[in-house]
Amino acid sequence: MIFAGMIETEKETSWANRMIRISKEIQEILEIYKPNFVHIERQFFFRNVNNVFRIAEAKGVILLEIFKRNLEVLEFTPLQMKSVVADDGRAKKPEILKSVMEKLGLTEKIKPDDACDAVAFAMMNQKMLDEKKREKRVTKKNGKKEE
Repeated sequence: MIFAGMIETEKETSWANRMIRISKEIQEILEIYKPNFVHIERQFFFRNVNNVFRIAEAKGVILLEIFKRNLEVLEFTPLQMKSVVADDGRAKKPEILKSVMEKLGLTEKIKPDDACDAVAFAMMNQKMLDEKKREKRVTKKNGKKEE
């Protein structure tokens, strides 16, 4: 993991200017850190229809900047992340934080909660990449054709 964080915009700012700010910050992050892939949380339900559209619009702005650079996008749901990181798909935020801190040997809390979620998703991605590498090594050792 090379970066985790949040882009916050002021509610008083116009929607267009908020989207422009998100676009510029994503551009800057991608230029500075030059990732090979990007993780985006897959939203699977919403309680407020208005929020669905706003989140989808912001996600579209983010994805456009990622696609302009031909980066791979990984999407997982919170349930998937919680199952891998905390061994419980229904884990609450304090349980996720505790698990992340223990596994990374941290003494200070990751703040805000959304940044901790980003770190947890990165941990899940790393675990999945490690498992794929292990599978390839085992396949190679057994002389089977790799896929």
